[in-house]
Amino acid sequence: MKTFALITGASQGIGRAFAEDLASRKKDLLLVALDEPALYQAQREVRATHGVECHTLGIDLTEDGAARRVWEWTQENGFSVDTLIPNAGFGRNGIFERAELAEYLAMMKLNNQAVVELTYHFLPQLKEHSRSYLLYMSSMESALPLPYKAVYAATKNFVYNFALSLREEVKEADVTVTVVCPGPVITNEDGLKRIQTQGAKAKLLVLFPDQVAREAIRGMLRGKQIVVPGRTAKVLTFLGRTVPAPYKMPLLERMFRAYREE
Repeated sequence: MKTFALITGASQGIGRAFAEDLASRKKDLLLVALDEPALYQAQREVRATHGVECHTLGIDLTEDGAARRVWEWTQENGFSVDTLIPNAGFGRNGIFERAELAEYLAMMKLNNQAVVELTYHFLPQLKEHSRSYLLYMSSMESALPLPYKAVYAATKNFVYNFALSLREEVKEADVTVTVVCPGPVITNEDGLKRIQTQGAKAKLLVLFPDQVAREAIRGMLRGKQIVVPGRTAKVLTFLGRTVPAPYKMPLLERMFRAYREE
């Protein structure tokens, strides 16, 4: 039976890099993202470069019922998924109350609710395969409650805990669950601007999407529990999870004060 890897947020950034990496391994793909030209460009380029089967679904995963529509699309077309990468997500920085509440609700819906719903719909099928994979995108910031990125960091902590918990539940079903915790990644112009506000310290951490995807996919295929791309990010993640909150929180506020303004 032909099987596919389904990737959300696949039209750009890390999602697109996941598609390229898997296609280079001759994995057939299902790419899900907003119904925009970048999605169909990604499909054309992946097909032309790697010669794999590649199908697309343009959809907004923040809409009610969108995750179920993704599942129904795969069923209607006979696509059997053995690798699920619910990568789509976004963040923002700034003083908490200065953003619109609707933006935070959309962030939680995409970063968390869509991830849970997609997992819920696809997990029974993943369990049917002799070997299958779930790859979740968290962040180094899941270990660092960040002033001025309070909601985003919290959504990534949710993903981290959800992935580790689910891994234990499904470990006897030949479903490998891996969570990726990168530091700053330049995925678009806005991301570059946010990184530039942090100056030299951000340059020690910054990675490009292809670097993150390569290490994440390699870790997933090896059955790793947690993948933290980059040496500096590994050190900071360890410190973030071990240093007591009364010591680290004032330091984090000073370090990320540049994020006060979006």
